[in-house]
Amino acid sequence: MELQDLYPILAIAIFPLIIFIVLLVYVWYKDKYEKEPKSFVISMFIWGVIAALIAVPLENALGVDASNAFMMLIFVPILEEVLKSIGIIILSRNPEFEGIMDGVVYGVAVGAGFALMSDILYGVSILSIGVLSVAFTLLLRAMIEPISHPFFSAWFGAEVGKTKIMVPTKRGYRELTVRGRGTTIFIGLVTVITLHAIWNYIAVSSVVNLANASIYALMIIVLYILLFASKIKEGVTFDMLIYEKAKKSSSREEPA
Repeated sequence: MELQDLYPILAIAIFPLIIFIVLLVYVWYKDKYEKEPKSFVISMFIWGVIAALIAVPLENALGVDASNAFMMLIFVPILEEVLKSIGIIILSRNPEFEGIMDGVVYGVAVGAGFALMSDILYGVSILSIGVLSVAFTLLLRAMIEPISHPFFSAWFGAEVGKTKIMVPTKRGYRELTVRGRGTTIFIGLVTVITLHAIWNYIAVSSVVNLANASIYALMIIVLYILLFASKIKEGVTFDMLIYEKAKKSSSREEPA
């Protein structure tokens, strides 16, 4: 493949890439007490890309489309969310993964990578309609995609983060013992699969009644924006409680 062959791909990828970078930078800065290493964030983004390269071709090979309710509401959410969650679970073993907000940041990175690669693959498949038309189509998709894949993975990452709470101390960090880690992670995965299935219901219902599907889409978009914002707020608030409490405890321990 020569350089000029990449120009159409770069053209259709630029708008989604910008939107996802802005979202990722936003949540990264919201994690104000201890920023996550950029290398880890990038690695999670790359894992999202890899997950999409596995899921999307498989779905295409199986002929998944909006007319197949079972595939869209059951198979696709399970396949995609499990693939994305693998990277988050593996990274959670690293000491840098600590708490809810860390999970949000890494989850957004995974979801952004997945969404970007999905857009590129979709764009390449319809390039025959023209680069500008495809770029505009992907721009519209990317404007609402932050509340799909990045949101789902951020939610799961936050739930994983709840099972790994690190408390700052004078000697470093101390991990809190959290019971039911496996149960929490499983429930988190089931939750995001359900959220994903609800999202896909819009596509399924549009085949039957586009007007009703548009109403459902508006309701779900508003709901997911509120849920996404609440999850970020939960992570920020929890971090503040942990770090501010540790700071106060440290100051009381200091000799007068």
